[in-house]
Amino acid sequence: MLDVSKSQPIVPAGKMVESEAAGFPVKAARAGALKQAEPRRLPVSQDAFHGVLGDVARSITTYSEADPMGVLASLATLFGNAVGDGVVMRETGRPLKANMYTLLVGPSGRGNKGKAIHDARQFIDPAADDAWERRQLYGLASGEGLMLKLADKDPEHCVPCDDPRLLVEVPEFSNVLEKQGREGSILSDTLRNAWDGKPLQNPTKDAAMRASRHHLSILSGITGEELEEYLHRYPNLLSNGFLNRFLMFSVLGVGSKPFGKIPMSIIDPRVIRLRAALTAARDTDLEMQMTDGARVLWGGELYEHHRRPATNGMGKMYERCGPYTLKYAMVFALADGLREVDQQHLVAATAVVDYARSSCEHIFANRVAATGNPAATVEMRLRDAAAGINQAPIQVGTRTVYGLTKSQLLTATRLKAHEIDRVLGDLRGAGAVMMHKVPRRDGKPGKPSEVWEWIGEDTQTSPYVAA
Repeated sequence: MLDVSKSQPIVPAGKMVESEAAGFPVKAARAGALKQAEPRRLPVSQDAFHGVLGDVARSITTYSEADPMGVLASLATLFGNAVGDGVVMRETGRPLKANMYTLLVGPSGRGNKGKAIHDARQFIDPAADDAWERRQLYGLASGEGLMLKLADKDPEHCVPCDDPRLLVEVPEFSNVLEKQGREGSILSDTLRNAWDGKPLQNPTKDAAMRASRHHLSILSGITGEELEEYLHRYPNLLSNGFLNRFLMFSVLGVGSKPFGKIPMSIIDPRVIRLRAALTAARDTDLEMQMTDGARVLWGGELYEHHRRPATNGMGKMYERCGPYTLKYAMVFALADGLREVDQQHLVAATAVVDYARSSCEHIFANRVAATGNPAATVEMRLRDAAAGINQAPIQVGTRTVYGLTKSQLLTATRLKAHEIDRVLGDLRGAGAVMMHKVPRRDGKPGKPSEVWEWIGEDTQTSPYVAA
């Protein structure tokens, strides 16, 4: 029987450092106001490191500073895309393929997100077929541009495109979040439909833009601060199912290795194994089945395990844990050179997805802390505004203030006006906030706006947000 609670760190916890979100203004005097979770290595079950993919992730820790789970997730994403759409599983009724959307989340620099992807590529790139190199895209500008790459016909030469694979590597996922939020953008819809396997077509374009067969995988990275900032800006990222189509992995660099080159004695024998597995998987159309033992395990313990309700208010983020477990099980089985998913593959996949779920709880610890007490979001928003997150400075006399008006708080928290007043009164009485009167911008007479600024220290006891 699987003990899903058993977990242990793969490497000793190293020295943790604080990092600042690259590209976002965080005033030095207010850096403590942003209550992001401390960077730390999360525990992971050794079951996750199964087969040749797990062997690669573990074997390079002597040479690479990349987080082993970041390497493993990158390997699985690259491998699953290189396999293509010829392999499908219909055990649960809904067809699932090996394509994945993977998001590595970690501090700038010390997260080594790009390093994890680079290391994984050293093994998958030479193992994959030559055509795969031409089915890769770096960066993601628009839904229309993505459709052009996935179109059934080459729009320029009007010839059929017989390779539906496309791997998109996006160094900065914040660019995707920014572009999907623009007015008129179809990027969010396109990515969601592609993950679901639905035909893609822009209704304003002709049939040449149609992509009825596609196998899209995305590999990207972002800092936790940036991700939280965009959730504040676009709260529908959770409600519309965009973000939960990405499996998130909290990553943190391992040790200090100034000479991080992986020797060919490590790479070559594993590339041979991966090449053999990819060749076998691409040689034939395959409908993968579960062994009898795997079917018993999935139908009993694991199915309910991945459907368990969230207790932290982040339930939307976990709605695709079940499908992702089956996707990972498929990839582990194919990497083993097998055509059936066995118990060991489900156990390994569950360990990976459980780590991703733990990563979500860690990444959004600030948001989770407010769960169960909606008023806590008032303080959270004021703290973030004080740190310059998603908020432009406001000039109050000779002072520059990073605060929020009551109207902004009403919009951000969805609380009622009297609830906002009560919370602000409590915080003001505790000396944690200051209210400024700001005249109308148009210079006309009228009631001035109230701008509320967080002035409390990060160590101050709060009646709402957990320390």
